[in-house]
Amino acid sequence: MRATAEWESFSEWVETQTPDVICLQEVKLAAYGSISSVKGDGKPRDRGKIKDNTKSAIPDADIVRQKLQRKPFSQYQQFWSLSDWRYSGVLVLVRKPIKVLKTRFNLDPDRPASEHHPDGRVVVLQFPNVDFVGTYAPNHGWEPGHWQRREEWDNVCLNYLIRRQERIDGTKKEERAEQNKREVGGEAGAEEEGKPLLWMGDLNVAPTDFDLTHPAWFKVQVQRGFGRGTAETEVPPECLGQPGCTPVERENFASLLSQGHMTDVWRHFNPEGPPPSDRTSSGPGLVSPSRGGGAGDVANSCLWDVETAHWTWRGTPGNLTPEAGKYYSKAMRIDHAVSRQKVGEKV
Repeated sequence: MRATAEWESFSEWVETQTPDVICLQEVKLAAYGSISSVKGDGKPRDRGKIKDNTKSAIPDADIVRQKLQRKPFSQYQQFWSLSDWRYSGVLVLVRKPIKVLKTRFNLDPDRPASEHHPDGRVVVLQFPNVDFVGTYAPNHGWEPGHWQRREEWDNVCLNYLIRRQERIDGTKKEERAEQNKREVGGEAGAEEEGKPLLWMGDLNVAPTDFDLTHPAWFKVQVQRGFGRGTAETEVPPECLGQPGCTPVERENFASLLSQGHMTDVWRHFNPEGPPPSDRTSSGPGLVSPSRGGGAGDVANSCLWDVETAHWTWRGTPGNLTPEAGKYYSKAMRIDHAVSRQKVGEKV
């Protein structure tokens, strides 16, 4: 929001397209807490409200409020889920007067719907005709602790879809009826049987090589100090590569689609073309070995313009020259919209 030109361009797009739902991830705003609250202190937070009671938090809170109080965003309801500090965070905007029946801020049906994920990663909204999930997946990272965190997250996501499917199939009707009795007001989390589901957000995974500009290069990246050779630095094969395209992340995403009966909407409407390794490129704005690809990377180039809608993550230019940037002219598709298979034709 501090980048005025980009925000104005986004505002114009919203004004023109009038989307019903806007999902923003990694908003990097702290949740409201006491003045003395700090990261990881365990003190209570209002994760649905921006922190605005400290000298450091007030400027960001003021900017956000000013931007969202102006048209077209003043015509939207706000649903926040925030972390302890300026990290992670999700904001879902719903156009007025669309009715939101119920809300949930975690993916565990056994927890209260009002209990937020501690990192502010989940907003679930139930509409009359569709259920919506907005999430920001944790980065897979380069180290074992991060790998475990991501594996746990992927398991929670898959379990959410499996249990939702069980309710749809009617295999737990008695449990659902009992749950509905316990739920109060608008916090209930059980979806109606057979209702379509749309899941959007930064899912932090490039599902296939078609979602990478330089697949061979991305898939062998390791953190400095790690690699192959000793037990201390050995990277398991399933975790090898740039976070977002490791084998384990891809396998988990494939399971989420198949077992959750979901469809990758972008891929549904944009079928895979020739493999990127069969393409070379030249010309302004196109990926090429001379622009960050590295020696011998000709067969690993891609004809697609890095700035097109196909890619949702792009590397930044280097400090001295653009080409000096490690990820310059490289890109991935890691943000997604996935839906119940029967919804695919309607999205």
